[in-house]
Amino acid sequence: MAFDQWLGTSGLPHNTKNVLALNVLINSIRTFADNLLLIVLVLFLLDRLDPVAVGLAWSIFFGIQALVDFPTGNLGDTIGHKNVLLIAYLLQIFSFPFLLLSDAQLPFFAITETIGIFLFMFFYGLGISQESGALEAWTDNIYRKDNIDPQRAIYSQFIAKSELIIKLATMMGFLMGGFVSTLISPFVVFWIVLILRVFTFLIIAWKMDSDDSSKYARKISSYVGKAQKSILAFLRSPIMLTYFLGIATLWAANEAIWYTFILFRIYREYGGGTDAGAGIIRSIVFLFGILWQLVTIKIIHRFKHAAFWVFIASLLSNALFFALLMLYYRAFPPTTFSLLLLAGLLLIYQIPIFWENIQYVLQQRINLDLVPDEYRNSLYSLLPTLTRLLGVPFVYLTGVLIEQYGFYVSFYWLIAVSIAGSSLLALSLLLSKRTL
Repeated sequence: MAFDQWLGTSGLPHNTKNVLALNVLINSIRTFADNLLLIVLVLFLLDRLDPVAVGLAWSIFFGIQALVDFPTGNLGDTIGHKNVLLIAYLLQIFSFPFLLLSDAQLPFFAITETIGIFLFMFFYGLGISQESGALEAWTDNIYRKDNIDPQRAIYSQFIAKSELIIKLATMMGFLMGGFVSTLISPFVVFWIVLILRVFTFLIIAWKMDSDDSSKYARKISSYVGKAQKSILAFLRSPIMLTYFLGIATLWAANEAIWYTFILFRIYREYGGGTDAGAGIIRSIVFLFGILWQLVTIKIIHRFKHAAFWVFIASLLSNALFFALLMLYYRAFPPTTFSLLLLAGLLLIYQIPIFWENIQYVLQQRINLDLVPDEYRNSLYSLLPTLTRLLGVPFVYLTGVLIEQYGFYVSFYWLIAVSIAGSSLLALSLLLSKRTL
């Protein structure tokens, strides 16, 4: 079976099929590299810095994205998404020497490790913000331009099946990152990610067309006007406003609290206290994710009212899951490695694994029709901008709360923020009157 037949895109025009295939390729490499880096970087910072410094490092990372994510997204709608992606990867490539050489004691690079980490977080965050939403906007605009698939059935299948590949890349990234970091060094992981960033840059430069990336505005003079219009379009739509704020709150809770302070600590503790153990558990979780994704492919067409099910999925995969995990962690603390305790942890994880799959596909379906084409990159970048604006105080406050009141308080804080995010999605559902 040909790849496009498996993706369900064989009936689409040739150019559209190529665009979707390139999207999967770039996303797979990017996701593998991101997750190769993520688990190692989070644990690296926790090992090298105190909790407040960890909070400061991630505040720099989220803060720079909050400041420039939307302006750079608007730039994609102005100069083209390919150009923005090339700039993004150059910035990410430039950031790695600060991390790799900060503790090398070189005479021409005499900075402390802490300063090197902070500089890396700044420039890497700047590159991530530049990248945000550009590939997705480029893909969606071309897809909509062909005036095909009015019910979005092909698009939903493509998202569900491509997400299966992304989950496989995620699992491989976590597994490889944990083992390489434990058996060799976290710095080897950093070098591998740098090489992958260079490789992705070359793919974008060689394979990605630039002519379709920005048909609405090609002059820098239109930049400010387009930014104003996209923000007004966002503010004047109560549905988009509450929907984006709800998603951003949930993303901020996961990024700034869950991933940064809780997730990998739990993985390492239940995995025997090593980075490799954390990587194995994370990979097992994503293996289950791949299996649940196969189920999602079969049943996603049954979820007719996307906004309603996004709300339900967000509630189950965030607030409910975090509450159950907190109770489990209190009742069965990982004082020693136990396969039985690990099995119980993985059982609880089946709740978010399934519902996050459903939520992701339905969110993509909503975004395709909710966001105007002419402001797509700007508004796709506005969502992570809102996430980081919330994430900066979240990550710093979490570090302070843990320092003063202990680890468990982070669970209560995380659950409260998650409930707030789901409540905003409920409001967007009421406003939409099930039109989404």
